[in-house]
Amino acid sequence: MKTIQFRAAGLGLGLLLSVTACTSSTLPNAIDSAINKAELRLAAQLLMPLLSAATVQLAARDFSQPLLPVGTARLGNLSAQASAPQPLSCTTSALSESTDADKDRIPLKATASLSCAYDDNDDNNPTALSLSGSMTVADKDDGDAGSGLSSSAALSGSARTSYQGASATFSSKNDASAFLDPVAGKNGYNGALTFSSDSTGSGKVFGIGTDVTLRRALDTALGLLPDADQLGGVLSMKGTLVSRNDLKSTKSTIGLGGALHARQGECKSADSGSVVFKKGAVSLKATVVSCGRYDYQ
Repeated sequence: MKTIQFRAAGLGLGLLLSVTACTSSTLPNAIDSAINKAELRLAAQLLMPLLSAATVQLAARDFSQPLLPVGTARLGNLSAQASAPQPLSCTTSALSESTDADKDRIPLKATASLSCAYDDNDDNNPTALSLSGSMTVADKDDGDAGSGLSSSAALSGSARTSYQGASATFSSKNDASAFLDPVAGKNGYNGALTFSSDSTGSGKVFGIGTDVTLRRALDTALGLLPDADQLGGVLSMKGTLVSRNDLKSTKSTIGLGGALHARQGECKSADSGSVVFKKGAVSLKATVVSCGRYDYQ
C-alpha cells in the first residue's frame, strides 16, 4: 500500500462554493468579470491535477497514480495558496499482476483499489470526506505495441461541509475514464477524457432545509504526439466543464484548451505546458512552472 494525495475540493465538488456562491445577470460588468475569474481559478485548481494525471498515464505510460485529481496544492503564485483546494489523503494498492506481451509498458488489464479520507476541523469551514473505489488500466491489443489503451477510476462515499450560514451532507460519486487510439498513417493518437462528479444530499442555508444536487462533468478531446524515444509525449486537449447546482437552479459552462507534456522519471506530474480556461470573454491561463507546480494568470 502507498499513500498519495488527491485534491479534496476536486473530489468533493468544491462544496463550499457550490452551496454558498451566487451570481446575478444584473451585476455590473466589472463585478461579473471578477466572479467569472474566480470561478475559472477554482476550476483550474481542481482540473489541472486531473489533466496532469491523464498526461502522466497516457503520454508517459506511468500508472503509479490513478486517473483522478492527484497531487498537493502547490502553486506557482504563492498569493493563491490560501484559496487552493486542500489535499485528501489516499492509499492505493499496487496494480494487480498482468501480462505485457508487446512490452509497451501497458498491462493487458490491471486493477488497484483506492481508499481516501479527509477531515478538516477548520472553525470557519469544517469539512470531511470518506471515499473508496478502484482504478483499471488496459491495453487495447497486447499483441500490438501501438494499439492504444484505456484507463478508468471511480470513487464513491460521503461528504459533509459547512460555512457560515450554510451546511450540507452529501453522498458523492466520481468517475473518470480516458482512451487513446492510433491515428492511421501517423505517429500519434486521438482519444478522450471524461470526468463526472455527482453529489446528492440535504443542506441548510440560514436554517432553511433543502435537498441539494451538485453535478460536474468534464468532456475533453485528446491528441497525443509521443516523444522520439517513446518515453513521454505531448497531450493536447480541448473540452468543456459543465457544472450544475440544483439548489440554485444554475448551470455554468467553462471551456478549456491547451497541451501538457510528461515523460518517464521521478516526476509523476506534467513537467511543462499550459491550459487556458475560458468563460465568456474572461480567460485564465494555468502554466506548469515545475513538476506538479502551477501558476494561474
